[in-house]
Amino acid sequence: MPRCRWHWASGGRILLPHPPRVRKGKAAMINCTPHPITLLASGVSRTIEPSGTVARVDMIETVTTDVVAGVPVITRKPALVVGLPRDAQGRIMPCLVSSMVLDALPAGTQNVFAPDTGSTAIRNEKGHVMAVTRLVKK
Repeated sequence: MPRCRWHWASGGRILLPHPPRVRKGKAAMINCTPHPITLLASGVSRTIEPSGTVARVDMIETVTTDVVAGVPVITRKPALVVGLPRDAQGRIMPCLVSSMVLDALPAGTQNVFAPDTGSTAIRNEKGHVMAVTRLVKK
């Protein structure tokens, strides 16, 4: 078994079998979340900083007649995704979004990915995601 050591990534420590190589240069994807996202693949770590534009889901809210613990209850359903980057021809550029945004997009939407924060995500001792090793597509 390889010897594991703690390494720093995105403001916290992650346990890796060897020091990750950090790839520098322009990111191939635009990060449309408010958080840095660290991708780890084949021992190479790349952090994609937020672009400053956050993709969001406009929601339709409906007030119900329900009240729980004295608080009114509503229902919500996604309406429209806003803030996706587009090229001069209007095509969506490759980008990272939250899973909520990804889920609100129509099936087959191209070039939009969310970090896979499931079982393969690398977490610190507090359970916070430090890096992801996979992306999710629609």
